[in-house]
Amino acid sequence: MIRFECPGCKKHLNAKDALAGQQRKCPNCGAAVTIPAPETPTAEAPTTEAPAGEAPTTEAPAVEVNPGTEQGLLHVDVPERLDRRCQYVICDKSKIIAAWQNDGNGWTVKMGSGFRPARRNQGEIPTQGNFTLIEMTISMTDDGLRLKGVQSYKLTPHYALVTLERGDDYILRKIIAPGSLNREQKNIVRTRIREQFMAQVWQDATEVFAYLTNGDFHSQGVTTSPAAG
Repeated sequence: MIRFECPGCKKHLNAKDALAGQQRKCPNCGAAVTIPAPETPTAEAPTTEAPAGEAPTTEAPAVEVNPGTEQGLLHVDVPERLDRRCQYVICDKSKIIAAWQNDGNGWTVKMGSGFRPARRNQGEIPTQGNFTLIEMTISMTDDGLRLKGVQSYKLTPHYALVTLERGDDYILRKIIAPGSLNREQKNIVRTRIREQFMAQVWQDATEVFAYLTNGDFHSQGVTTSPAAG
């Protein structure tokens, strides 16, 4: 395991040895980080003093490794609640499974050509699969509501979506790692933004649309810089 520090926010991160030399975004601040080569192991691990009669133990790391993080990075910021100004969708590899917006209907599941409340259609909710929660970030500016970013989160593959009928925010407990979007998912998000928001909300979000049209299929998302918004 490689332990290193983000040069941007100074957050302590862990990465798998196999990711040495690769670039990832810091899940805490979004800065691009090149994962360093693993350090040469020392002959002896440091030990801590133990009470008399007890064997010394190897010093524990400052942070615990999350084995579920696919990208090998330790930390993922999980929001406590869905942002009521934002919209959310849950996708598998190629389509929307469920959606949420602050309209009083809670989570809805895709059925045929429309969406139906999850709480009344539990039988339509898949119990297993590779799912990504996608947040379309909306912020209030001096010019009104504006699209400020897109973030993705990987959900546990087992029984994550069954929480949708329990309430709006339960799905956040099923996040296990930063997500990433493939080409089909990016197209879905781009189409969703144009269908759901008025043009003045998204027309100046050039960084967001650049991310949604490029070939970067590793980053968790993008947030518009203050200068651009």
